[in-house]
Amino acid sequence: MRAGSKIFVALMIFILCACNDDFSAEHTGHKVKTYKVAVVMPKERQGAWTRTAQWALDNLAEAQTGLSEEVKLSLQWFDENSPEIDTQLKNISNDDSFVAIIGPYSSQKAHTAAELCAKSGKTLILPIATSAEVQRIYANVNNIWNLTQSDISQCELMISQAILSESWNVSLIASDDDYGKSFSDWFAYQAEELGINVKDIFICSSENEIKSAANTVAANFKYGDHLLLALSQERFAIAFDEEIGALKEKSKNFKFPLVLCSDIMNSPNLSGRLENLTYEGLSPCASPSSGFSTAYNVKFGCEPSNGEAHLFDAISLLTLALSIDAEDPDNGILELVQGRETWNRSWLPADMHDTFVMLQAGGRPDVSGVTGDWTFDERHHSSVLNTTYSHWILRDGQYFTLEYLSADGGQRTTSTLQAWDVQQQKYQQFSSS
Repeated sequence: MRAGSKIFVALMIFILCACNDDFSAEHTGHKVKTYKVAVVMPKERQGAWTRTAQWALDNLAEAQTGLSEEVKLSLQWFDENSPEIDTQLKNISNDDSFVAIIGPYSSQKAHTAAELCAKSGKTLILPIATSAEVQRIYANVNNIWNLTQSDISQCELMISQAILSESWNVSLIASDDDYGKSFSDWFAYQAEELGINVKDIFICSSENEIKSAANTVAANFKYGDHLLLALSQERFAIAFDEEIGALKEKSKNFKFPLVLCSDIMNSPNLSGRLENLTYEGLSPCASPSSGFSTAYNVKFGCEPSNGEAHLFDAISLLTLALSIDAEDPDNGILELVQGRETWNRSWLPADMHDTFVMLQAGGRPDVSGVTGDWTFDERHHSSVLNTTYSHWILRDGQYFTLEYLSADGGQRTTSTLQAWDVQQQKYQQFSSS
């Protein structure tokens, strides 16, 4: 074969492969549309993120088997801790080849992404960034979607849980940033409303300040004290635990309050590194009624860590939205979350298949994800109205879920606020002595 003929054949093969979707549509009636999506998450946790994302993609692909039109996402991963991430986010937000951004994980980087996407109009789905300040600032921006309630809700639940643990004095150590601000702004007010004494508030911007706060808490310990930790970075949590270890070395009579942590401290990167106290905490999680956590445990041999269920939902939400309106993903999401036709289906492929069929036929079912009902606030549609929290404990290097909590006690969760009301009204009260 002549060189020119070989080049021609190779070129034809390349064209056929590149145009596979169109070829498939023409000859089989099956049309596949692939959309590029940027996923911004910490690189050190991308092993867990990628397997969860692939599970979501496989689930959606199976759900669309037999449909005349199929939506696929091509995920491009970016490390939010990279020194170049701000530049990368700016480029992505202005790049028309990306239909959306999922992430970042942290509230600080979520603020950066939200600012850029508010200007460019790029669809931004924040699975687990919970800063109340970020949600407030961008509440009127119609292309930013939060899949969790803000940390105002988490802070209230943490204080309620402290009360249920029979604490009389509660202190807070929070990081001095967008994430910690949600807690430091609301902590004292919520504690007063719930009738518990605020002992100390520490707002820290470095490991040394966190260690100093831990020293002060230990020095002023009294029976019935409880400490809430709202630290935005895993290195802060490690610094805190190291200081506790040092304090225990110095004193055989070391005593410290019960500690309740916010969601950042539920991380596989911390599971073998926090060992000097018994740590409990709250994290947004999958709804127990969805069965996602059980399925995850069977599939991967462990419990999902903070944010994985929300990443799964972010991928599902975007795929369903693009099947409604491929030209305007935000309009597709809006139509999806406003759907109110009765629809008792799950996230499993067979049920999701029926959901795709109904959506493509013009129906608007009331769809739920693995994290629960996708009902957003009616006025701004900026965030979901109810989040399920896992009350976890870290023991022997593993996280175990003790119970599921929410503000209203729906979907097989316990309402800590209702439990506190019962305790106040029905239980006999005793003095600390």
